[in-house]
Amino acid sequence: MDHKGVAGWVDGRLLAEAPCVDTASPDARVRALGIVAGARPAVIWATIKGRDYVDFRVSGGAGQLFAVSLKASNRQNYFNILPPGRDTAMFIGSTSGQFFSRTLPADGDYTVRVYLMRAAARRNESSRYMLSVSLTGMPLAPVPASKDAVLPDTPYHASAIVPC
Repeated sequence: MDHKGVAGWVDGRLLAEAPCVDTASPDARVRALGIVAGARPAVIWATIKGRDYVDFRVSGGAGQLFAVSLKASNRQNYFNILPPGRDTAMFIGSTSGQFFSRTLPADGDYTVRVYLMRAAARRNESSRYMLSVSLTGMPLAPVPASKDAVLPDTPYHASAIVPC
């Protein structure tokens, strides 16, 4: 492994398989899903093939319940969820399964990335899939910075002692 000019090894137990994704790829597609909180889930029926992947953007607010499920004809078809402004997934389907349900931690555009695992992509396999995406509840009301409690001289809101 090489990171910022430092070469070294990584214990394989610390690695997780992830999609073969090139964000500059012409095979990438981005779709905005205009989901209304409390309405029926958005259901997408589509096909994916090879190294293609599709990003579905969902605007949500902190405190809303975000749920995503995937049913696919190919067992190597998964989805990840990326939080607003981040390239690191908060949910990885290949290790966590085909269902996600969590309260959103922050306001913004979340990305649901549907893809085939690298081995299936290399074999140019395809998959028919059904993706269901829902958003429920109202976002939390923003708290003005003047009323937001933080520990003195830190950006943190709480502290705890953790036994080793």
